[in-house]
Amino acid sequence: MSVYQTDDEQIETLKRWWAENGRSIVAGVAIGLAGVLGWQGWTQYRDNLGAQGAERFQSLLSAESSGAMDMAVAQGESLINGFAGSAYADFAALHLAKLAVTKGDDATARSRLEWVLAHSKDEGIKQIARLRLARVLIDAGKLEEAGRQLEEPFAPGFASEAAEIKGDLALARGDRAAARQAYRQALAADPADLSLLQMKLDDLALAP
Repeated sequence: MSVYQTDDEQIETLKRWWAENGRSIVAGVAIGLAGVLGWQGWTQYRDNLGAQGAERFQSLLSAESSGAMDMAVAQGESLINGFAGSAYADFAALHLAKLAVTKGDDATARSRLEWVLAHSKDEGIKQIARLRLARVLIDAGKLEEAGRQLEEPFAPGFASEAAEIKGDLALARGDRAAARQAYRQALAADPADLSLLQMKLDDLALAP
């Protein structure tokens, strides 16, 4: 599973996540509000909240696709501030981190990803954030910090991505043998981009 999804994949992932987890995330709030609103009122409130979050996330993607980056960032921050504790906020922060990376703003990308690690309630989303943060830290030359993000195990779905990043880290440290081993592990774990991994291995074989 690639940590960088297309916009359509992000939306579909978000929809599936909300369908599977939305009820449990807001259960605590439901207990407090049920007596005031009644169950029917609470159900309507929950559905409206989900619809608003989905609409704002779509607005973020639309603003980005039209080149209105300031508006995209504003929409993302609105989600983070208004829907904290939900997948909408998590995905907004991940996406804003991705935008920061494309601008070469590693500091902002790191801040967004650290926010996800500190606030997300979903372990899968946190693992995505750890992988992306490790990449950002490697690019910034902060190799020891990147290594710490990779110390804890990852779920099987992230095994190939994690092994590839460990290979990138080993290569940045000058350990070509460890990089080669990590890339081979990534190849054996059903990578999202087989050609890229093979190219990295080929480069290792060709370089002196």
